[in-house]
Amino acid sequence: MQNLFELAEGNLVFSDILYDNNDDLWGYFYLYKSDKEKERVKMEYVVLDKNLNKVFNGNYYTKKRGQYFVDMYNNCSLLDDKLVLDISLITNDYSKLAYNSNRLLSLTNDSLNNTPEYDEFMLSPDGFLPIPEKVNVFNCDKNTLDSLGNKYLITAIYSNKYKGLLVNQHQAYNSVCEKEMRIYNDKKELLWTYKYNPNTSNKVRDNYTIANFIGLEDSLFLSIENNVVKKKTSTINLAAHHFATGKSLFSYQIQSDTSKYFLNYKTRISNDSIMLYGTYYNNPKLNSYSYWLGYFRIILDKNGNELSKTFQPFDKISTPEYSIAKKAKVNKKYFLINKSSVLFKDGSAAFITQGMHERGIIPGFFYIVSLGILNFDKPYNKNLYIITMDKNFQPSGIHLVEKKKNSVLEENFVFTQYQEEGVSAISCFYNIIKVNGKKEYELLINSIKNNTVQTEKIPLTSAKKYAIIPRPAKEGYIMLNEYNEKDKYNQIRLERLNN
Repeated sequence: MQNLFELAEGNLVFSDILYDNNDDLWGYFYLYKSDKEKERVKMEYVVLDKNLNKVFNGNYYTKKRGQYFVDMYNNCSLLDDKLVLDISLITNDYSKLAYNSNRLLSLTNDSLNNTPEYDEFMLSPDGFLPIPEKVNVFNCDKNTLDSLGNKYLITAIYSNKYKGLLVNQHQAYNSVCEKEMRIYNDKKELLWTYKYNPNTSNKVRDNYTIANFIGLEDSLFLSIENNVVKKKTSTINLAAHHFATGKSLFSYQIQSDTSKYFLNYKTRISNDSIMLYGTYYNNPKLNSYSYWLGYFRIILDKNGNELSKTFQPFDKISTPEYSIAKKAKVNKKYFLINKSSVLFKDGSAAFITQGMHERGIIPGFFYIVSLGILNFDKPYNKNLYIITMDKNFQPSGIHLVEKKKNSVLEENFVFTQYQEEGVSAISCFYNIIKVNGKKEYELLINSIKNNTVQTEKIPLTSAKKYAIIPRPAKEGYIMLNEYNEKDKYNQIRLERLNN
């Protein structure tokens, strides 16, 4: 148990969860701000391990931003014995971005934090630069954009062999202009540049390539490439390069415009295998029925060779108790909505879905013609249906988790988290119940392991009516953050699960 108001001086301005290179929960990061000095701002960060024990705290100083700007902290990621803090300087009305920047924070030696190597830096077309001394509030958007309008985003990446920084170009509304990734070592020295879209321009074009980094495994730098021809996706490939040299190792075609099925996929790297899994639907060029048909899994070895490719349609997934028909409708009553999915080390999987009641045709007609005045037979979400697959990706069951109704406008999914190094997982949802005639919240924690599902309920009710927020925690636990700003109460604790 920790009281976040007592961990450090100043005001808590940001927190984040830290994950290791296997995507396992490593610890927690908390950042505090103090405005006691005239010319600079003291920042203190505290790092807790997964048991909520303090393992390091450090300080650094930053310039005062002036009356027009504020810092917004986006994320903090673990890079071996360092942290990489991602920051945006924005106008205090939150309307404009001045620039994106990053700072390295030591986990071993606090004296390093105010050295030039660890000082705040930003990206430009020519590489790393110190942040500008002054920023013109009327010229914000030009501070971190290149000639094509791209801004630069940094991701800390490391495996058991390599570590470094990935620099991506990004445009929110025009990916055609993104042209390359840069890979640096942890000393900010450029290793190589991946020019996946070298012929781009700031004009709208019909043919281009979009690439997204998905993971670093040993020496494999993995990315997904979406090749667009005549404004339509032509092929999607999984590409592998050597992290240190940039040498192309293999390219695996996930789908093309002639594939029978199109895929909505996630990726997972485990046990010397690269796995893709998710939902699939017909190629609209070949079949006009475009609703999703079921689930799939593809397994590759580390050389890009396909080991297996399995599709499971709804008629094979259905059980005597739960029949899934077209448009993913279960028992002719609820439409299944995908909420989350997990793929375990042994290749087994679980797809967490929720049943949605759709407004009927006649009530829907009156709702439309009355401009929303006749609002009956409202759509709602209800029970969870967790679909499991065994290690051979054969259906092993549909598990019902009963849940109260909630409006489709209210998101009740909280998070899904792998545990036991990818052997099991938990998936959490809010549930609204009535206690003594009053509405209260509880947390449904669904533990998934060995094709079984066990559900535990934890009340999210405080005696003082404080807010309680659930967060991921170490194996066998969940973290609860109970806080009230007015009473300066901000406590985190680990709650043991019974499953």
